[in-house]
Amino acid sequence: MGQYGQIIENTIQQALAEVFNIIDEKGVDSEHKGHTKCLRVEEEEFNFNLEDGRYLTEITKEELIDNSGYHYNFFVLDTEDLINLLDHLIEENEIGNLDKAKYEVTNIEYDTDGEEIDLPKKLEIEVSNKLKESEIDDFISDEISNITGFCHKGFSTNKI
Repeated sequence: MGQYGQIIENTIQQALAEVFNIIDEKGVDSEHKGHTKCLRVEEEEFNFNLEDGRYLTEITKEELIDNSGYHYNFFVLDTEDLINLLDHLIEENEIGNLDKAKYEVTNIEYDTDGEEIDLPKKLEIEVSNKLKESEIDDFISDEISNITGFCHKGFSTNKI
């Protein structure tokens, strides 16, 4: 391998290592590989055709996975596509941290129809900074119900 080939190889390995760290921190369970953590590739421009019309949907620390659950080596993608995918995943996750605010939610008055149920007294909820001020309480309200499975009559928030 020549000098520039080695530089490209080192760059890819460095980007893969960063994506693997993101998978460790923010990965979700793969739809096709049990409890293996992955990042989902949801943007159409990165749903590369891997084989016979099957397209990329997940990246794990070991491989790429298509929409049918087939597994591929990272280098099934050409170098430019692989680098663009890795750049996208890194940028998406760095920017994602900057675009969210965390709220502590307390004093939640659950609507349990009088049933005694042990529900969280405090929650931490991430909210997109792209929401308008008037939309934040509605978003948090929905998240309380999504997280706990119960409606509520009110709550208090404090931006962390």
